Amino acid sequence: MTNRRLLFVLFVLFLAATLWTGGLLQTHGKPLVRHPACHGIGTLELTAFPSAARQIVERWSGDRDKSGRSLNLLAIEDIHWDYGFIILYVAAFALAGLVGRFLLDDWLASKGAALARAMILAGILDYLEDFGMTMELNTRYGIAPAVFTVSLVKWIIVFCGIAYASAVILALPWRWRRLLLR
Repeated sequence: MTNRRLLFVLFVLFLAATLWTGGLLQTHGKPLVRHPACHGIGTLELTAFPSAARQIVERWSGDRDKSGRSLNLLAIEDIHWDYGFIILYVAAFALAGLVGRFLLDDWLASKGAALARAMILAGILDYLEDFGMTMELNTRYGIAPAVFTVSLVKWIIVFCGIAYASAVILALPWRWRRLLLR
């Protein structure tokens, strides 16, 4: 198997694992999303003000899911699951960058290696974000502006990764020979 084929197979496997694990995380965190005025763990992650972080954490502290578990504990479980998810999505989008170097046209192909490196940075930022949210869930609300900033930069990089991976997937029907037959 050539390096191109191996990269493509790894990209497909990591992308499938990312989508599957992302679905599991969405299902696991549904009680946080259904809570009034909250949109899941992302609400805490993109809250720039300590007072707003305090409100979210206090709302979750007083409520329980159907099994009787505190929503704060559910949020901490979501963060723990996210550690594995980070590895999957970083690998999938970094591999998209490497596969795109062989599959896409010149300008877009030249951005693939930079995207692969940027995805590693996004993963590090996501780990820092998770650490900060864990601190917020343990009543250290003053870290909210730092969590927001790290999260915002991470999301910009991740959206670039999603766009690039989409370009790779959309190019496959027309350019698969570039990838598999060389």
